[in-house]
Amino acid sequence: MIYENSIAFRQALEDRLTNLAAETSVPLPRLRKLVAKVAAKFLHEQLAAVSAKVVA
Repeated sequence: MIYENSIAFRQALEDRLTNLAAETSVPLPRLRKLVAKVAAKFLHEQLAAVSAKVVA
């Protein structure tokens, strides 16, 4: 899905996490931390791949 802007993406993500927290009884802050961790890992891997292409 493509969002109109970063605000729309953030709102959709927050809505999704809020619903997931309610359904699973996992605290919302914990879900936010998990998403941040996964996003950071993904970004790190993407930057490493780009750096490897630049060096090669």
